[in-house]
Amino acid sequence: MVGFLWFILIFMLYFFYGPEKFRLKRKLDKVVRAYRTKHQSGLNLAFFNGEESNFDDFKTFIQTASLFNEKRLAVFRNVLTLEEKAASKLLEFLKSGHLKDSQSKFVVFSQEEEIKEKKLPKIKKNIFDFLVSPSVHSQKFDYLKPKDLKNWIVREVKQKGKTISSSAVEELIRRIGSDLFRLDNEIEKLVHYCPREMIDLKTVDQLVESPFKSTTFQLVDALAEKNSRKSLEILWEQIREKNEKPELVLGALIYQFRNLLEVKELIEQGENKYSLSKKISLHPFVFQKTLRQSYNFTLSQLKDVYSRLAQIDLLVKTGQVDLSTALELMIAQKLGVISKK
Repeated sequence: MVGFLWFILIFMLYFFYGPEKFRLKRKLDKVVRAYRTKHQSGLNLAFFNGEESNFDDFKTFIQTASLFNEKRLAVFRNVLTLEEKAASKLLEFLKSGHLKDSQSKFVVFSQEEEIKEKKLPKIKKNIFDFLVSPSVHSQKFDYLKPKDLKNWIVREVKQKGKTISSSAVEELIRRIGSDLFRLDNEIEKLVHYCPREMIDLKTVDQLVESPFKSTTFQLVDALAEKNSRKSLEILWEQIREKNEKPELVLGALIYQFRNLLEVKELIEQGENKYSLSKKISLHPFVFQKTLRQSYNFTLSQLKDVYSRLAQIDLLVKTGQVDLSTALELMIAQKLGVISKK
């Protein structure tokens, strides 16, 4: 902890951004905990949000003298959602050097979403460019790639005092997907209730709620066949008749299309099925089904589909769409690119 405190006092400006909210939030929490450990009064710590705060409150806090000879910390979330007038004031303030050169006040900015630079208004694009410049300590939090996701689970379990088998990791991802908030909760449950040192496949099967198993493959097959009616029937059966949670359906689809994308990329690099099976850590049954399905899609189709699923995931998490409706609409449109050979 001491080393980390020294680190955060070296840089006065921070910018954490990207679509993977769990790790971003954890980073913010770590900075705040480290600050509170050293500065315990709490009077020189303030939180702001671009969606509801205004620039003047932030500026007043920064320019006010610190109490008890403590350093000041401002955490400014969703900075790129500021209204244009406030954003213009912030940009001018940033460029003035008041924050960059301060030795007693530091600020952590964040934007918890995928930032599309080309679509940003000019003022906010200038703010973004400043925040990712060398004068600011910036870090992007992207969604974890399949291999990184597996390693993340192993590390999380180890930090909680247990180990987990590779088959259990695979099954956990298949059931939950890449949602780190849900994975964190399930890992906590597994660690707490598993009586053995190693969490195995049987434990995951007993304690983690399962999505629709083989029907995931059926749904992907129907999509590959461009059979929207069959696809919708499978979806409706799971959600409406079997009361499956839409979040689990989406998680299973994201998981399978991520597998398909990984397999397809390696195939196009010249790998054969024997070398593929060694490079990709999947259950033999899942691998064979995924390999077969990969021939029904082009690489560009898989990238587009996976991107669409990730976008739905983000829109749902931010409360912008109803998940069941979004999945039905996606299937009704045949995922768009699937019908374009």
